[in-house]
Amino acid sequence: MSASVRMAQNLVVISEGLITLVADVPIFLHPLDAGHPQAKSAGVAFQDPMDSVMLAGFGLEVIHFPGQTEGSVMLYRRRDGLLLSGDSAMGTTGPQSAEGMERLIRPPVFTSVDDEGLRRNWTGFERPVAHFGPYHCSVYVDRAGEMEAIMRPLMREEPTRGVEG
Repeated sequence: MSASVRMAQNLVVISEGLITLVADVPIFLHPLDAGHPQAKSAGVAFQDPMDSVMLAGFGLEVIHFPGQTEGSVMLYRRRDGLLLSGDSAMGTTGPQSAEGMERLIRPPVFTSVDDEGLRRNWTGFERPVAHFGPYHCSVYVDRAGEMEAIMRPLMREEPTRGVEG
């Protein structure tokens, strides 16, 4: 069986075989990014995540974290130290993970609107993290004791030049 996912406006259709689920879901995008031409051309009604009752109901704090884009946000859940960084961080690639490398880096400088601002944001980030989900590459689970070292490269002065770090 193959699963398919289709999205149009605020309607998500998930189907596998004969089972179809239709759910009206919000699509969150910070207002600073919602004004971007690509976002406008999507024809989607975006909701501002910053004061979302729905996200708060899941125990998620929305953190405005500009750098990759002006409206970049991360989701943080204090009770278990879960951080979903979006494009504000990248993990190791498959081959790097296979070699035992463990680290998080900022996205390549050519993909960010303000790499230095992103570095400053990471330098000032002080919440405890046990689980880290970047948008790209490796995810870290139950690593509270190691996250400081794994996250240290996010604060380095040198920008990231490519996906290999």
